[in-house]
Amino acid sequence: MDFMTTKEAALKWGLTNRMVQYYCKEGKIQKAEKIGTMWLLPKDAKKPVDKRTMNGRSKNLFSIYQTVLECAIIAEQEGAEADEKKLSE
Repeated sequence: MDFMTTKEAALKWGLTNRMVQYYCKEGKIQKAEKIGTMWLLPKDAKKPVDKRTMNGRSKNLFSIYQTVLECAIIAEQEGAEADEKKLSE
């Protein structure tokens, strides 16, 4: 099995080296092994979801507004389809 260091994983996932080390310590990265003071992660390891965010996305005001806007567009489309069905009957 091929391994990568926490530094390589941090570059790959856009995280800090320390955050990857934390994920390893907390057991959030499967099959991560500690050799002395160094963590080794499988090359195919998946980036853990950050629980401080919504589904891995930032909880800032813009992303909340964007989600509300997407829901409104979907509701509007569904309403238009229902109106078309009523007219065709």
